Amino acid sequence: RVLFRSHLVYDGGADGGNGLLTQRTAYVEDSTTDQRITNYLYDWRGRRIVELPPLAPYTVTKFDNMGRAIAVGQYSSSSGLDATTDPTSTATNRMTLNETLYDELGRAWKTIRHKIDPADGSDDDTLVSETWFDAAGRVVKVDGNELKKTAYDRLGRVTSVYILAVDNDST
Repeated sequence: RVLFRSHLVYDGGADGGNGLLTQRTAYVEDSTTDQRITNYLYDWRGRRIVELPPLAPYTVTKFDNMGRAIAVGQYSSSSGLDATTDPTSTATNRMTLNETLYDELGRAWKTIRHKIDPADGSDDDTLVSETWFDAAGRVVKVDGNELKKTAYDRLGRVTSVYILAVDNDST
């Protein structure tokens, strides 16, 4: 007896598309009456922007020109969500928002986790984590939920890890 199977639809079921998964239907107990349908919306570059599962949360992703996810928001309703939705500016029904910033070498150097007001989706506060790298690309400092510094020897091995109580590194 088959307990679970799924059906995948690419390019909305049309011929001549570009091979993007647009719908996934999961069948429970091998029945067409108990289905879980998830729809996916893409931008013109073929990047998955919106994921619409049967139940919330509904996820919206914003990408930069390099194809990196720079913001991810989750929503309690799919109303008004489409491939042009920007999670940083669409506050209606927003439940979460996380942002990532990248340096010139493509490394994530800053993450921002927003405290979202459930009443109106506004950003009421943020938790920020920043990462510093040395010339070799190794993480030397992280300032997030704790301030942590790492020292390396000339072979690139970790020699010391410091967890600091005060984040004043002027000395």
